[in-house]
Amino acid sequence: MATAAPNTTAKAKKTTVRKTTAKKASPKKATAKKAKLNFAEQAQENARNVFLAGLGAYGKAFEEAQSQIEDAQSQVKENRVKAKDLFNELVKRGEKVETEAKKRLKEIDLPELKMPELKMPELKLADRDELREELRIRLDKARDSFESLRNAISRKAA
Repeated sequence: MATAAPNTTAKAKKTTVRKTTAKKASPKKATAKKAKLNFAEQAQENARNVFLAGLGAYGKAFEEAQSQIEDAQSQVKENRVKAKDLFNELVKRGEKVETEAKKRLKEIDLPELKMPELKMPELKLADRDELREELRIRLDKARDSFESLRNAISRKAA
């Protein structure tokens, strides 16, 4: 049993040695723990910065969109004013053209076409030819007057 006693002592020494070794390693573990904490804090700080950068990008995009919307709205207002002015100008121009056209139409010599009471069996072929010729002459005069009116309007528009 004498041999058993030294083993126990050896075990006790080993245990004591381990405890002492553990105490000596604690400053290293503390430094490693601090390094892990610093790494974790840095990772957390980086994640926060990434989040804030995304939030900032969103804010900037929102402001840009608002600016573009405001620009578009002001352009729409300007275009409405321009369209209203153009419309009023076209109405005035249309009134002038209408007045000119009425004036020219009054100048056209179109006496009322009086057709005799026709009874087809009694109407001679020569009478029909005369009526056709008279109608053709009046239509030609009307076409000429209309053409001169159209030319006058085209020149004024240009």
